[in-house]
Amino acid sequence: RLAELLAGALLAVAIQRRPEWLSRFRPSLVGAGRFRAAIAVAALGVIVVAFVVTPAGRGWAYRGGLPLFGLVSAAFIAGVQAAGPVRSLLSFGPLVWLGQISYGVYLYHWPVFVVVDQRWDGLGAGWLFAAEVAITLTIAIASYVFVEQPIRRGPAKSASAQPASAQSASAQRASEQPAIRPRPRWVDFLAAVAATALVCVVALTLDLGGASTVATIDAERAEAVAIQPVETVLLPKPADTSVIATNGATGPSVPSVQPDTEQVAPLRILVVGDSTSLSIGNGLVDWAFDNRELAQVTVMGLGGCGLVIDGLVGTVVDLASRECGDRVRDEIPAAVRTLRPDVVVVSINVADNWDRSFDGGQTFVRPTDPHYAGLIRDRYLAFFDDLVAAEVPHVVWLDPPEASVYGRDGVPIDASLAAAGQQLVDDAIDTAAALQPSVITELDLERWLQQAGLLDDPASRPDDVHLSESAASRVVNEWLAPQLIALVGGDRTVSPD
Repeated sequence: RLAELLAGALLAVAIQRRPEWLSRFRPSLVGAGRFRAAIAVAALGVIVVAFVVTPAGRGWAYRGGLPLFGLVSAAFIAGVQAAGPVRSLLSFGPLVWLGQISYGVYLYHWPVFVVVDQRWDGLGAGWLFAAEVAITLTIAIASYVFVEQPIRRGPAKSASAQPASAQSASAQRASEQPAIRPRPRWVDFLAAVAATALVCVVALTLDLGGASTVATIDAERAEAVAIQPVETVLLPKPADTSVIATNGATGPSVPSVQPDTEQVAPLRILVVGDSTSLSIGNGLVDWAFDNRELAQVTVMGLGGCGLVIDGLVGTVVDLASRECGDRVRDEIPAAVRTLRPDVVVVSINVADNWDRSFDGGQTFVRPTDPHYAGLIRDRYLAFFDDLVAAEVPHVVWLDPPEASVYGRDGVPIDASLAAAGQQLVDDAIDTAAALQPSVITELDLERWLQQAGLLDDPASRPDDVHLSESAASRVVNEWLAPQLIALVGGDRTVSPD
């Protein structure tokens, strides 16, 4: 941010203490109100376009573009120093009020958004955004009233400390100025509440309008389709193995079920991994709920939880680090022993690409660090070896699509480094699959999303990492469910009593 700060500081100096050489151009350039107003309009247009087209966490802005954007912002501020349409727009009351608390909004919004996203991830996009805006504005208002303003005003200066001439001049100016009654603070407070309510209403309206949200699992459905003991619920074995489309999805879906003399138990699917497994799990739960004769699904995914549970993660993932260790070390192995799944589906995207510290937080390293890279290989190979040793018939790894990856303190990680970290995971998976080809299968989720036109679709991947509900449904119905049934095949067939 240094370039942007320096651009603003230079502009402030130029406005307040105009250099002699710049003053020479005052009549023709600097002082020309129309010219500066035009600069404001042009700069505002550039800012709006950049806001719309720039991707989050990557792209030109993070490859040297931010200093250029800082210059555009400085030009915009310089332009609104003269009367014009942009200045009139920004003089609108609510915008002026937002400008007064803007630093607090900037300062507090990041931790608020991070914590709310993690703790209230079951809310819809509109409700979540409304809550985040309301909390951010409330904190910013409190900061403005009780912290910023007292600091800006400082202690009141005693009149006796001023020279007599200064006191006389001040008294004369005061007598010439009309008395201005200060506005009560409660008026500002009510205006702030009204503005906050307006923003929340707009956010909720957008949500009710059908904004895409990340897929979340319905608790009642999940309970209804959870894996049951293998001895229960034997159903007729499908006599016809052709595939049909279901749930309105196009393309192949699941085998039709016809009565026969043999019986088959529903396919038992255990889903594990980070938050991306929750998106996939949502689609599998909904599919199993609509096809209870075909599958039972238990989802044990955990946000931010990969297979590398060593070290200290310097991001919000720390909130779940201890729970993640319990999940990987104890809970998943216990579930495999008791539920006896036919297939374990593993979906992990960015959880093992975070910066980590192995010295108590003193230094953080990337996944390409030799020690970190060795842990990735060892933990992944050990996890898959344990599943094979537990006699899981099939293990499916979903090759993840590229995602926006953020490092410690929310700083975007260079795309090449993120890709290198994911490559280490891919290499470990390839090694495990080569050692146990009859058990471990890799399915290329990224390729299917690209072929289906969902990979770069904001409605399908709203946050560039997770699938929306509609996208998760398509992935499962059109691709994943048929793949799992074809993979397991007749392994589940049992003889009738």
